[in-house]
Amino acid sequence: VYFGDLVEAMIAAVRRRDLPPDVEIVGPEPIPYYRLVQATAAAVGRRVLVLPVPLGILAAIARAANLLGVRLPFNAAELRRGTEDKRFSPEPMRTLLGVSPRPFETGVREKVAQGWY
Repeated sequence: VYFGDLVEAMIAAVRRRDLPPDVEIVGPEPIPYYRLVQATAAAVGRRVLVLPVPLGILAAIARAANLLGVRLPFNAAELRRGTEDKRFSPEPMRTLLGVSPRPFETGVREKVAQGWY
């Protein structure tokens, strides 16, 4: 979810008193990590190469690093969480909060155009 849409949805939710207990705040479609990185790089005029590495290998590296006392910015459990299905419909966000999520690529280009880089 693009952070500007998150803020807009939070404001709308605080103003409403009749919401269900859970309303997913999501982007218009799931975006894999490599697309997020590529879109961000493209927005700032750079190209990146994202190399796919199987989850099992990354998890083994994370466990080995942990055993050696090396701190990585992720652990094996976080890697597994990253592979979980996180597809939620943006329709409740639209109908209940009045927020139409924008694609990540659009949001990151807007921020770069505003000088966030």
